[in-house]
Amino acid sequence: MSYNPKDLKEELRSYKFEFDVLQKIPCSVKENKEYRKILKDGGQLPEGVYPYIGADGTDTSDFYTICESNLSKDEMDEYLTYRKLKFLKTIKNCVVFFMVLQIITIIGAILISSL
Repeated sequence: MSYNPKDLKEELRSYKFEFDVLQKIPCSVKENKEYRKILKDGGQLPEGVYPYIGADGTDTSDFYTICESNLSKDEMDEYLTYRKLKFLKTIKNCVVFFMVLQIITIIGAILISSL
């Protein structure tokens, strides 16, 4: 049995995209045309330019660059703390909603059974 370890750097990179620490900046129409021509002629894309990958795993005809955040470590920690608080607030709101729904159901069941 072979074991393939996860590429943790790639997973970390995907989390950075998910939480907007890294952002994909689409290239302009003119730049896309230029990069398509480079690839058609057998050249390589410039440093920092990447093709979008379609759902089927093939390259699309559009390209993007990556913009890294310019936050310091302390600012990044603060940003991530606020993201966590935002998610906790969402979870709290869901719990409150379902508790109110449950209470309404119990009251409705009591009212129906008393008829």
